[in-house]
Amino acid sequence: MVITIIQMCLLIILIFNGFIMYKRKVPWSLSYLASIILFTHLYSGISWTAHLVTITFCILPFLLVEIKRMKPGPRVFYYIGFIFLLFLAIEGSYLVGENASLLLRYYDIISYMLMGLFLFNSWVVWSRRSKDLYPEGVLI
Repeated sequence: MVITIIQMCLLIILIFNGFIMYKRKVPWSLSYLASIILFTHLYSGISWTAHLVTITFCILPFLLVEIKRMKPGPRVFYYIGFIFLLFLAIEGSYLVGENASLLLRYYDIISYMLMGLFLFNSWVVWSRRSKDLYPEGVLI
């Protein structure tokens, strides 16, 4: 029941992203495409761990942020998120051990990362201030 409610909330957020882009007459953006891919990964249970190659595309809006333009408070959350993504990129049974790897999968840490990226990309679509975080010429 809880998962169904969360999935419906994600669908509403995705539709709202498309509505915002339609109202602003903005063409397709990297963040919106990334939120669509992240939605499909979150909606399908097998995709949480089986299709992590496409996540590299979804991480691009997060990695392209110019850190110098961020305020100190959000900059701390950015660094925490970056360290979290780096840890999940190198985690594996050979590096962190079999027990730690199983715990990460058991507690669905990867799905929390997907949810965080989905919310970040949705914020980039919603917020007009998010464009100030990217260098000139980068259309997110």
